[in-house]
Amino acid sequence: MTKILSALKIKLMTLNRTPAAPAKKFILLLCPLYLSSCHDFRPIEPLEKIPLPKHYLNFFDTCYPSEGGGRVQWFKDKAPVAEARLDWLADNKKIWQTQLSDPFGMILLDLKWAQYPPSFSQSGKFKARLPQIKVNKEGFWEANGVMLGLKAEEIPCILKGKFPRSWRDMVYKKERNQSKNILYISEQSRKIYITFKEPKGKLTEACALFQWNQFLGIKTGEVNWCINQSNIASRLDLPEEQTLRWEKSDA
Repeated sequence: MTKILSALKIKLMTLNRTPAAPAKKFILLLCPLYLSSCHDFRPIEPLEKIPLPKHYLNFFDTCYPSEGGGRVQWFKDKAPVAEARLDWLADNKKIWQTQLSDPFGMILLDLKWAQYPPSFSQSGKFKARLPQIKVNKEGFWEANGVMLGLKAEEIPCILKGKFPRSWRDMVYKKERNQSKNILYISEQSRKIYITFKEPKGKLTEACALFQWNQFLGIKTGEVNWCINQSNIASRLDLPEEQTLRWEKSDA
């Protein structure tokens, strides 16, 4: 970065001595600096394995295989929008299916995803009420063309009430902040901060905050995924003041 700034400074001094330097040259010169400063989401490799308390380790598990059901609620601007029964099934081949149904058993939304060969499909009358969603080539969800920081392969873990076990080996930093412990995880295209909340010394929930670049780095996107201590209830805080609340009833 220092070398880039030095080279930019020398070039700008040269431009200042040139009477009719086009404005677009200045913009083009800024591009390498802009890209270097705003798109640095390269993974940070842990120097050593950071030990964690046993009750923290209980929040991590494999996403596959898993199955179960429960109740999901959708909120917009804190107001309830919809509520439904949700059932899911995921196998070891990284394939999952979820179904939303009403109290009479009618299927409202059916989602299917497979890692290989890559595929995603959705059907049901509830589909029209959702943003246009898809899974991009990196495996991240997109809503109306905007990437979200969640991966399709993580859905079974969200429903299971566990963070992916693979994150455990990607922790590169741990710090204490008042009544919270924070784990720092870095992946390609996003960063994850897991906060274990312990008011009065009692663990109540763990929240994973995802951050990633949007709109060529002009904006940072955020999604917050919280799991309560019992691993039964969880919450997803999504963009545009939308929240999904999930509570398992069986497994």
